[in-house]
Amino acid sequence: MRRKNAIPHNEAEAEHRELALAALALMRREEVSLTAAASTVGVDPKTVMRYVGSALRQTGPNEDYRAIPHDSIPRTLHFTTPTGTVTITVADSGHARGKMFL
Repeated sequence: MRRKNAIPHNEAEAEHRELALAALALMRREEVSLTAAASTVGVDPKTVMRYVGSALRQTGPNEDYRAIPHDSIPRTLHFTTPTGTVTITVADSGHARGKMFL
């Protein structure tokens, strides 16, 4: 059973979630399939489905998954400033891309 946007409970799961988000970003940016993106970032496609499955859609029966344009998966962003690193949690992919900061 797939957990919708599974929340990591330890550092290993947090790392897997970051890799899954990286695969999702690659799928959107390069318009590649789930298997290609997962292979590129070095994670199993099942792990990507576990953490970002709600942002993926299957194009047809026996077809690979593709990323939808927008999702509501919260993610943590890290910004380096002159005073140090600032961590911000955003609510969705629109905020993560900076399209909502105005």
